[in-house]
Amino acid sequence: RDPFDRLKSAFHFFKQTNCYVQCDHMSSYGKFIDWALDSDDEHVIPQHKFLFNSFNTLIKIECMSEVMEELTGSVVTPQNTSEHNMKCDADYRADDIKSYYKEDYELYEEALNGLH
Repeated sequence: RDPFDRLKSAFHFFKQTNCYVQCDHMSSYGKFIDWALDSDDEHVIPQHKFLFNSFNTLIKIECMSEVMEELTGSVVTPQNTSEHNMKCDADYRADDIKSYYKEDYELYEEALNGLH
């Protein structure tokens, strides 16, 4: 997944499900990004740190239910989704995000280009 979209999704999911809601890092999107760039939480760590432990082929996955439907031939109801209706400042620490998720961005571009 696109790393920035993945961060926004994690923020929205945590807010909507009240995960970490009492934590200071969930009080704003900026504080969430500050936390995420220093966290080892599985929802925000770079994907390259866990992808190749299980898979040797990359595919673009933006909508997991569509991928699962294609693989299984059955209709899959999306679970664990969040509405993205909270404001996220795409410019906040954008360079830090790009640097921290550099390998993820490279893998994502390769998947988009069908190189794997």
